[in-house]
Amino acid sequence: MLNCARIVTTVRYARHFRPPSRPVLVSALGSRMHSRPISVVPFTSGEKFELFNFTAGRWLYNESEQNAARHVEFDVEALQALACQALGATACLKFKKVFELEEQRIFLLKGNNGKDAFIRIPFSFAGPPKLSTASEVATMEFMRDVLGVPAPRVLGWSADATRNSIGAEYIIVERVPGTTFPARWPTLSAEQLDIFLSDLLDIETAFERAPFSQIGSLFFAEDVDPELQSRPLFSDQGEHRLDARLLAAADKYRVGPLVNEEWWWKGRVNIEADRGPWPDATSYYLAAAGLELAWLKHSDFTDTTQPLLPLYHRLIDSYTQTIPKLMSMFTGNSSAPTICHPFISLSSIVFPLEGDLHINGLINWRNTIIGPYFAQASFPKGLIHPPAMVPEVPLEMEKPELELPADIGPYSIEEQQMMHIESRALYVHQAYQYMIAKTNKRRAYIQSLPGTWRLDMLPPMMLRCSTDGFYDLLDALVSIWDDWDRIEALTEEPCPIGFSSDEITFLSEASMRNKIYRRNLEQLRLEVGECGAYGFVIDDSYDETKKRCALLAEQWDEEEKCGPFPYQDGMFPPFLS
Repeated sequence: MLNCARIVTTVRYARHFRPPSRPVLVSALGSRMHSRPISVVPFTSGEKFELFNFTAGRWLYNESEQNAARHVEFDVEALQALACQALGATACLKFKKVFELEEQRIFLLKGNNGKDAFIRIPFSFAGPPKLSTASEVATMEFMRDVLGVPAPRVLGWSADATRNSIGAEYIIVERVPGTTFPARWPTLSAEQLDIFLSDLLDIETAFERAPFSQIGSLFFAEDVDPELQSRPLFSDQGEHRLDARLLAAADKYRVGPLVNEEWWWKGRVNIEADRGPWPDATSYYLAAAGLELAWLKHSDFTDTTQPLLPLYHRLIDSYTQTIPKLMSMFTGNSSAPTICHPFISLSSIVFPLEGDLHINGLINWRNTIIGPYFAQASFPKGLIHPPAMVPEVPLEMEKPELELPADIGPYSIEEQQMMHIESRALYVHQAYQYMIAKTNKRRAYIQSLPGTWRLDMLPPMMLRCSTDGFYDLLDALVSIWDDWDRIEALTEEPCPIGFSSDEITFLSEASMRNKIYRRNLEQLRLEVGECGAYGFVIDDSYDETKKRCALLAEQWDEEEKCGPFPYQDGMFPPFLS
């Protein structure tokens, strides 16, 4: 039951990162709102503490650092009033924290006019301050207003915590009705799943309509440097005219620097480096290597403290020599800058609770990039099933059938349900491959090329080497080496990736030890009962899990397990170091 005693607050306007004359901003609702008090839900200091801090669970290691990275204070009453104003409500009936774990904290606000809003407040490590929020808002508005993609409607936002009345960056969006990963998923027919996949194909095809001129992140024009404001948003289309929406967008938006956290974390924020935008794919891929080399120079690594450092430099050198030749296989519009959702999965798609399985909304747009088409056209990684499957799409294929699990009688209700979920996940993968092959020949061709599905991961792999190790990059380069002669466009070019026999022996052994270590970590996570990344567990199981973790730490043999025990203070996630 809500407390009837309300705090009455006269709305104070946030100074937004972009000019307040914009129609989506709450300040644009008009001066008539200045005199209208808005009733908000009161919170005690203890209740506010829970709003400002991470309360979804505990951390098995580095707990104080993990919590500090997720601590964000803000003016609770002012934020409620601002969101109510954006919804056109005069009172807040409910203000509740509903999600936190990855890069942001999300609150649900219910207005007294029957409308709901979600409010997102980013954590300190969620990309560069100001830029990430500004880009996310511009991306959602571009998707919705220009491409017709059902992104959440932005009601208000501020990317500068020092210049608003809230004291934190925030985005207020209209709540999309429905649910992610619907409970009826295990009972859906192939026909219902096809409706969803047809909608998804329309959305991903819409991404291709915008002929961007550069690679980077999307912003409103006034939110990038003057030099970038002078650059055109779209490439010269010659005889192909832009439609009315794209023409209107040409003045409103610009491509700016990439905001993905890998380009900024672990001290990189203080390094002068090329973060875009870039005119072509080669420049983008090489900039990742340039930033990693700049960071290595900035760090205190030496051959003595890091014996593998010379080999690390050899890998970076192989990467920089390979990229220009590798990019030459993508000609014309196969490398054209194209925008795409950062990670399409069932957790980013909002479905209706009942009726046909149309897509109500596509959420989670943070870290969206405008990238080369061959990377953006890869099969959605969140729909790959099984997850370890190589998603190369054949150019010709038959329409798959939904194969329901047989002989499920001996299994429990939970096991039967999981079998039905698995069968539909496999159908979604195969049916979407079929739809792509049938309707989008350019995309199907790109996906049929050996290894192209992993090309979009090369820059992040490069930038994660110093935190995750260089083994993923090594494996990717070795795969490119193996696939080189299978790619017709490269057969006349010698592969620049090469190592001496001693290096190959050493790298093979090191890579194998890394694979063994990762398998041991996965097994350890199962034994410990870790619920999320970086040692996250739910409150109820923390004490028992901590004891089990201590026992397993005593039994852990670093030589046998091929690496250190992970759940110990000092094993920092990259965003904490």
